[in-house]
Formats: sequence, C-alpha cells, structure tokens
Amino acid sequence: MSLNGRMKPHALYINNPIEDEYGSMIDNYEFLCQVMVAIHFNSMGRVNDDIRYKDCQYLGVSSHKGLDLKKQYKLVPKDGEGAGYFIKSINELTRLSQYLLQAVI
Repeated sequence: MSLNGRMKPHALYINNPIEDEYGSMIDNYEFLCQVMVAIHFNSMGRVNDDIRYKDCQYLGVSSHKGLDLKKQYKLVPKDGEGAGYFIKSINELTRLSQYLLQAVI
C-alpha cells in the first residue's frame, strides 16, 4: 500500500494555555484544522520505576506545513480510534512534514 493510501484524517489541535483562578497555566487545546497523516509505530520503552507506564512513540508523515516549533500540538483521529498523539518534534525540511508523536493515554 502506498503512503497516500495509508493517510487518514486527523484533527489538529494547538495548545493555547490559559490561566486558572489560582494563577496557574493549564492546557487549552483548540481545533486548528483537519490534516491527512500516515502514522507508523516507531519505538516503545518502559519506565523502570513503574511497570504500568510505557513510552510509545510513533512517526507521522503529512503534507501539511506551517507548524510553529515553539507551540504544542495534538493529533486526534477523526474515526475515533485511540485518544490521539502529542506532537513532540516537527521536521518540515523535506517534501513531507515528519512528526515524532507520543501516544495520549
């Protein structure tokens, strides 16, 4: 199957933190746009102190460009499959954008 055949629609959210009533900044993810992304499993690690927690990382590929490296983003599948992914790293230097993703649990 080609890369374009593996692309699925995802909602892209941007984090615009807001201040709560106690003066602390809290996450506030707002819908930005819909993007087509192909996501592939990359690696899995385990935190030694806690066997219940696994650090799963994925690689996402998309033709969408223009993300700000200083902002936080999240991808949520449109089909409702899974909770989504935090975008940890962005590489837009190639023809297709590459995202290092971490699964949201």
